[in-house]
Amino acid sequence: METTFTKKSKEELKEFESVCESVGWNYCATSYNLHIYFRKKGSESLEIHTDMEEEFSILKSIGKRQVITYFFLSVSLVILCWFNVGRMGSVYFMKNGFSQLGVIILPVGLILTIMDWIHLERFLDKNEDNVELGKAIEYSDSKFYIHRISFIIVSIVVLLLVIHTFYLFIYLKNKIMAVVLIPLSMGLIIGGLYRKFVKPIRAATIYKVILFGITMFVAIWLQNSIRIFELFNIESSMGNNHDLNGDEYRILLIEDFDEDISSSEDTMMNDASILVPRSYEHFSTNQVGDEIEYIETAYSRALTENIAIKLFNRYISEARKNIGNRLYPYLSDYYERGYATEEDLYPMGLTMDDFDELKGRDIKPAMEESIKRMKRRSTFEGDNVLWDVDEAYFLRYDRTEIVLRKGKEVFFLSGKDFSDNENIKISKKKLKLN
Repeated sequence: METTFTKKSKEELKEFESVCESVGWNYCATSYNLHIYFRKKGSESLEIHTDMEEEFSILKSIGKRQVITYFFLSVSLVILCWFNVGRMGSVYFMKNGFSQLGVIILPVGLILTIMDWIHLERFLDKNEDNVELGKAIEYSDSKFYIHRISFIIVSIVVLLLVIHTFYLFIYLKNKIMAVVLIPLSMGLIIGGLYRKFVKPIRAATIYKVILFGITMFVAIWLQNSIRIFELFNIESSMGNNHDLNGDEYRILLIEDFDEDISSSEDTMMNDASILVPRSYEHFSTNQVGDEIEYIETAYSRALTENIAIKLFNRYISEARKNIGNRLYPYLSDYYERGYATEEDLYPMGLTMDDFDELKGRDIKPAMEESIKRMKRRSTFEGDNVLWDVDEAYFLRYDRTEIVLRKGKEVFFLSGKDFSDNENIKISKKKLKLN
């Protein structure tokens, strides 16, 4: 009925259906290039397949192609499930709606794919034996309730993913979603135009092949151009926020702490999820010579206070995990050289006494002990009364990172000494913590 380069017109399909009806077969449904017809039980109709081996050969050809699809789909879903499960204990997972919806759709999709795969393989194996023995082809009379329920769940989650994407892009103005939406929309539009205007043309296949190649080239070129544009324009993709509404956003700017700076470069990215319906990350940067000064504010308003407590604790656990990963190369270099200064060690949470004590050991045990001490010293409780919050916790030894929780709200701050009373005063005012 339809191939990569040909497509039947509505008139041709209608004519074909009329011919089928005249010999007792009625149109039922279409799935891609598979057209399904039915006849009433007991009615006289022309047998479409008089040869059972020919009928099974067609079914086997369709089934084998489907098995290849199931194989690659299963591998992809397993990889995606692995990555998504690995993120479940992270701050990112709690704040990202795509990851949370993925927890539902990925396992269900994997189970549904494997079930269909097994069912198809059994059908082919059983009927291959039947055909060899001269028996009729046996079709399943199952109602497939598990498949139906699973497919409904997948369909609902896919719909929610689409709604969530447009919610971020249109309502929250998260322009980075354009990287997903614009190329996808362009691909659908170009593909639709090709299917509607090119495929029905009465022309030699070679010309359609050329047009198909040109269409693919244009689609890929346009999509890559947009991706490159977005990657090289980070500020554009995340949204420039010099005109941020002070009532809507609670953020820190570099000029809040330095009167000599009139305006910083600001970028903002909004997000939302089921557990954390409102969140955003804001970066305020200013370049002085070769050095870049920055302040980061990450705000989250959780669904409940218990979820906010879990998010607060995840910031702490992630900070502890990242200490070793972030500082390992520098620390390893110091131990290999056998030399480090107090200035090198202080940001890590180590002292010269620690280094002198451990540098005589083998590098691996010295590193392990150093990281233990760094984790213990770099994350510690802050003064929640001074901050006027329920909980406060420093995430770096030099006190330049802190996470705060007040009720259902969680703040992550980075870039300044947040043990300094003047900085605390300014931060509380700007974040409306008074």
